[in-house]
Amino acid sequence: MDALNITETTGKSYCSKNHGKMHACGHDGHMSMLLGAAKLLTENRDFNGTVRFVFQPAEEHGRGAKAMMSEGLLERFPIDEFYGVHNWPGLPAGSICTRVGGIM
Repeated sequence: MDALNITETTGKSYCSKNHGKMHACGHDGHMSMLLGAAKLLTENRDFNGTVRFVFQPAEEHGRGAKAMMSEGLLERFPIDEFYGVHNWPGLPAGSICTRVGGIM
């Protein structure tokens, strides 16, 4: 899901198995975090409300978000709160950076 058209040449044990495709900027981490959150919330439904998981395409420049908004995402799926997760090179491992409003 969400790979880029780039051939991986790292030689790492976890490198892409699909020639000519790779997650060059951490998209595999983004996908893993959201799928992990979906799994945990599905297994532990002790909360009120509805949770929706949005996999945003083309997030680097906001084009994916703009396309999703223009296609009526929030009209089709009304929300009270929206949380985003993104890896951030340079933060120490195990750190979390938060703030209200946009961050990227």
